[in-house]
Amino acid sequence: PQRIAQPLLDLVGRFATLGDAQLLDFGAGCGGSSLILARAGARVTSVEPVASYAQVIGLRARDAGLSDRIAALHVPDTRSLPFADHRFDLITANGVLEHIPPALRRSCLQEAWRVLRPGGLLFVYESPNRLWPVDHHTTGLPLLPYLPASLAFRYARAASPRVAPTETLSDLVERGMIGVTYWEVLHALKPGDAVCLNVADGQD
Repeated sequence: PQRIAQPLLDLVGRFATLGDAQLLDFGAGCGGSSLILARAGARVTSVEPVASYAQVIGLRARDAGLSDRIAALHVPDTRSLPFADHRFDLITANGVLEHIPPALRRSCLQEAWRVLRPGGLLFVYESPNRLWPVDHHTTGLPLLPYLPASLAFRYARAASPRVAPTETLSDLVERGMIGVTYWEVLHALKPGDAVCLNVADGQD
């Protein structure tokens, strides 16, 4: 939908040209961002750890007439990507990092950085800012982002109508309860090798 496509294209377009760019859509879900970026001219490789989602990307690409511009791959562990160093001009992580357990994010970011060409761009987009005082993404609760995970879980189970009584801490982390910070991204990358711009306003 345009409400999703235009902000993403505006952001990428501020810094890069998509025409025939080799682009990795990291954690592509069911391929919404992959289709948007391919329609804008990029040659997209979509990687997704959920096998059924990767299949959906392939079907959507076929139905949209974009099979020649989107390659959908099931990669069970995105800490180990099946690509040579410096393979891609651009990488997008669109609404992805918050769904990765915090202990694994550094490895995922470093692996994405490995396959990005020198001078290439990594876009982290639509991930909730953990420093924002309200968790709009998962629970709707104020101050939850500032709590340790175990306390945040107990608070969420007790106070959020969005959380089922059967959900576990792992379930809520997978749903995106623990947001991402600018410094978390920057510190995962090689010191002196990355320039990290924080261009978004507000909570995301």
